[in-house]
Amino acid sequence: MAPKRGNNERTAYQEVFVVELRARRNSENLSRNKLAQALGCTPQWLAKVENLEKPPSEGLAADLDTYFACDGMFHRIWVNHAQARRDNLIPTGFRPLAEMEKDAEEISIYEPLLVTGLVQGTVRFPV
Repeated sequence: MAPKRGNNERTAYQEVFVVELRARRNSENLSRNKLAQALGCTPQWLAKVENLEKPPSEGLAADLDTYFACDGMFHRIWVNHAQARRDNLIPTGFRPLAEMEKDAEEISIYEPLLVTGLVQGTVRFPV
């Protein structure tokens, strides 16, 4: 069964991202509306990120780093969050194969082939 994909794939990094976002916003006495306006996004989307309903985007991380002059802190947290989400999509036993696939020069796919109509007719085979 394939893993469910959705916005509820929270990681600890996402929670750290939100805690840092709230701390920075509160330390500068910024309302969510003012910060959203400064970043060029909607307050509703920012609220969903802060309430862990939506994962943060790479663009948001870059914008927050620029706005708060964080020297890449939000982007580093986002990279770890994105990697943790990717790792959860690949079953543990297949992770080494996924890593090897990055360096592969050629990948072969083998699958069964069914040729319809190949053995049709009234020929009887001896038992």
